[in-house]
Amino acid sequence: MLMRAKGSLDDIVHNVAWQRALFVKRGAGSSAELVQQATRFLADKNGPSEFVKFIDAGAGALDRAIDSFGANGSAAKKTLVALQAGMKGEASPATLQKLHRDVLLEVHKLAGQ
Repeated sequence: MLMRAKGSLDDIVHNVAWQRALFVKRGAGSSAELVQQATRFLADKNGPSEFVKFIDAGAGALDRAIDSFGANGSAAKKTLVALQAGMKGEASPATLQKLHRDVLLEVHKLAGQ
C-alpha cells in the first residue's frame, strides 16, 4: 500500500477512467476535450509511455477546466502545478500517476462528486 501511495503503473488506467468520469458531466469546452482524450486513451489500451504523452497533451485543458470551477489559487491549481513540474523534470510514469491522482482528488472535491 505504501508503494501505491508513491504512484503505481497499475493505476494509470484507473486515473484516466476517473478523469473521464469527472468531466463527462460538465460536457463543454475543456471538459469535453479531456473526456475525448481519456476516451481515446482507454479505447487504444495505452500504457505508461503513452500516459506521459496523455498528461502532457491534456495539461492545458485540465488547467482551463479547473479555472471553470472558479478555483484559481486552489489546491487543485497547486497540484496541477506540481504535475506540470513533474513533466518538466521528467518524472517517472509512476510518479506522474500519483501527481495526476492528486489533481483528480482536488477536482473531485471541487465538483462535489
